[in-house]
Amino acid sequence: MRYYGIVTEIKKEHKSGVYGNKTISVDSLKDLVQGYKIDYTDLSMLVYPLFGVPNTIRKLMNSTTSELRCVNEIKVPKGKCLLINDDALDNNYDASSKVLYGLFDGFILKDKVFKEMMKSGGGSTLHIIERDQMSEELKHISPDGYFNEGIYVEHPKVKGTLIPLNGFSDLVKSLILEESIRAFEALGAKKITIIDVTKIDLNVGGKKGKVEASVNGAREKIELRSKEFGKGTFDPERAINNKYFIQDIPAVMSIVEGRKEGNQLSDSCTESISLNLGLSTKVLGLFSANADFKYSREWKFEVEFYDKNDFSVKEEPVVV
Repeated sequence: MRYYGIVTEIKKEHKSGVYGNKTISVDSLKDLVQGYKIDYTDLSMLVYPLFGVPNTIRKLMNSTTSELRCVNEIKVPKGKCLLINDDALDNNYDASSKVLYGLFDGFILKDKVFKEMMKSGGGSTLHIIERDQMSEELKHISPDGYFNEGIYVEHPKVKGTLIPLNGFSDLVKSLILEESIRAFEALGAKKITIIDVTKIDLNVGGKKGKVEASVNGAREKIELRSKEFGKGTFDPERAINNKYFIQDIPAVMSIVEGRKEGNQLSDSCTESISLNLGLSTKVLGLFSANADFKYSREWKFEVEFYDKNDFSVKEEPVVV
């Protein structure tokens, strides 16, 4: 997993490279620097090999200390990039290192948060970069958005687009909701209602700490969106253009197909929705105010459409 730590400025004494307590192999370094336009032919000069290094240097590089050091130096075309790699950390998860620029200082158990994040996905990398020296290939989730200092993760569907880790699931929820609404609206929706009907356990004490649910289980019912529309346009292309999340929701895509290929007038269905999108729920829980949040949700979609035959056909512009 790739995380991005965005800071105001990286100090002069911190060179671009991999930071930790031990060097990593050239092959591992190649994987880490993908996207940084490194000339791989120069890696032999930038990386200390595991052999041929004086004992004093090897001892210094592999010493265990809370202050992380540059163990593999690299060059980047713009600004600086400090790569905190789990393998190079060698099980040292002291989050007070100056190289981390206080990214974890807002947590009481910051070492635990740092460790959980770096060990997620079988071993992760934190790319610390300067806000004003970021690669043009890295974009904010909002076209007009501005990066704050903090930790971001790459959009699971759009390469190079970053989403803040703090509040990740709330933002993903909003993105899925808005995509669904815009898709239905483009297909002539009259009314849209989306309700969260996730099955839950009620934790209110008792012998086992939980109330035993009924046969059907207890459900948390929250109306997420409710919209009504006048007759607009019927535009199947706009319904799926730039839609990244609903493609993975079969019920929503079934409704879209039912309108594109036929004249479906209504639908009511329940679908499982993932709000962690493959990210570690342990990590997301540490960045969330609700530690008991259930990331696998059930949403009920209720949609009514205008008759498809009542819409005028869009005329293509005449080319002279």
